[in-house]
Amino acid sequence: MDVMFDLETLDTKPSAVILSLGAVKFDPRQKGIDPDAEKISMRISVDEQSLMGRTTSEATLEWWATQSKEAQDAAFGDEGRIPLVEAVEQFHKFVWNSDRVWSQGSFDVNIMEHLYTALNRPYSWQYWQVRDSRTLFDFVDGELDRTKHHDAVEDAISQAEGVQRALRKIGWNGTRL
Repeated sequence: MDVMFDLETLDTKPSAVILSLGAVKFDPRQKGIDPDAEKISMRISVDEQSLMGRTTSEATLEWWATQSKEAQDAAFGDEGRIPLVEAVEQFHKFVWNSDRVWSQGSFDVNIMEHLYTALNRPYSWQYWQVRDSRTLFDFVDGELDRTKHHDAVEDAISQAEGVQRALRKIGWNGTRL
């Protein structure tokens, strides 16, 4: 089983404060994500990350100001935020023993690896398990459903479905990627 994850952040640097993390387990050989697929969706303590030196950029805050009110409320609301270490532990358990770990470009992986290093934790994956859906989509004309854009778990689901469609287009038969 593979995992697709997505982050919403306050910067574009690897040191970015993470607002939310969403992930879904999926079989890249299938068509569509099972409604009962394992998912996680976490809103992470911002203050805790700021205190440890994680970063926020004015440009990213300005970008967030141009997003829908729904996206802003989901990203910046205080309700349901969990401590950073708890979020990392949940994510680690979720990803553990996955075949591959996907994200949209290297952005999310770089941020998580920077965070793991800052917390002196081993990564939840091996370097050879990381996959980049953005590159796959560029080569195979992948399509994404952006109806719930900037909701981390919905973005992860959309990106996982995009991976499935792209792999079908190239006739991938489930052998090693």
